Amino acid sequence: MQGLRIQQDPAYHQLTITHIGTEEVLQTLYDTELGQFYHWLRFYNEPLDYIEVPFNEAYIEIIYVLKPKVLIVINKETVYQFLTRLFGKDALYCMEEVAATFVQGSDLGFSYDIKDFLTKFYNASTRGEALQVYNRWQELIPLNNEGLYKVLEIIEYYLDEILNYFDLRTKKREKVMG
Repeated sequence: MQGLRIQQDPAYHQLTITHIGTEEVLQTLYDTELGQFYHWLRFYNEPLDYIEVPFNEAYIEIIYVLKPKVLIVINKETVYQFLTRLFGKDALYCMEEVAATFVQGSDLGFSYDIKDFLTKFYNASTRGEALQVYNRWQELIPLNNEGLYKVLEIIEYYLDEILNYFDLRTKKREKVMG
């Protein structure tokens, strides 16, 4: 499977486009220049099955327009990095009142701790199973918890691209199996 990885470096306002597999950097652009990205992708004619993207609506929309058959994926590492940047270094390990809360009596052992959710979510074997984990976690979130509600809004907005991670994983596995 042929793929590209788009990485955004907010500190330097750069966008790096890398070929997955060879890890060759194909292009570096300023992330403020959407037109440059549009132009580059428009004329990229190599076979392409998927693109790993950052949490950025503009880049995702450009890809949907120019490469409608390409699977757009927000991968696991991108989700972890984004949440860490959003909430700080310890966000995934302790959101004080959240990490201590555990829903008793749940046969799935769910809590609404972000780290616990992400572990269960990414341990899912299929897109459908991951969606069930997400839906269950979503039911547990107290709407008065600003931090968790913000995470919920972000995940909900990019849910298709996040769940595409599981489709890509399945396709890669099937390709290896033959």
